[in-house]
Amino acid sequence: GANVLSICIAIGLPAVGLMGYSASLARDRERGIFQRLRAAPIHTGAIMLSRILVQLSVIAAMTLVTCLAAYAVDGIAVSLPHLVVLVIASAIGGLAFLALGQFVVAFIISTDAVNAATRLLYFPIAIVGALGQIGLFGQTVENIVVWSPLGTTKTMLAAALDFGAIDSDAAIAVLVTLAYGAVFAFFGIRNFRWTMQ
Repeated sequence: GANVLSICIAIGLPAVGLMGYSASLARDRERGIFQRLRAAPIHTGAIMLSRILVQLSVIAAMTLVTCLAAYAVDGIAVSLPHLVVLVIASAIGGLAFLALGQFVVAFIISTDAVNAATRLLYFPIAIVGALGQIGLFGQTVENIVVWSPLGTTKTMLAAALDFGAIDSDAAIAVLVTLAYGAVFAFFGIRNFRWTMQ
């Protein structure tokens, strides 16, 4: 049950980061909202941080609703300590996908192109990630998927649901996920264009 629940949550995180967050940023940039916000006496970092915090609250809510549905449908019970660690792990994994969404929006200007690019990214991440991790595409793809953003996030989530699964692989998965987030965020924020020009 913990493995299935971790996969369900892990597959939802790229959807929030790629299709939700990036589409919102691209749409607001196209409407000139960022241009108006930058004219206000607000630090640009505060503008982005507020948007990220909103998305993290969506990720926390999505995680809790998924756990509630898992209990209602399949009887998968998650204790309070596991639930707290699960929400933290979801936030860490979600940050990596939010940073990836930020990266996409930084280099693609058009809202329609951002939507198309994020959909093209999401399907391989979700489909290949879910099927590749069970070995359907062979050992090489399985090894790649395990250390992809989706794979490391799933490893963290599985460890959060089963404290006995916390080992060196789970610790490395946390570090690798944070590294993915840091790299994508660095280039995504550094190259972000606040206007359509």
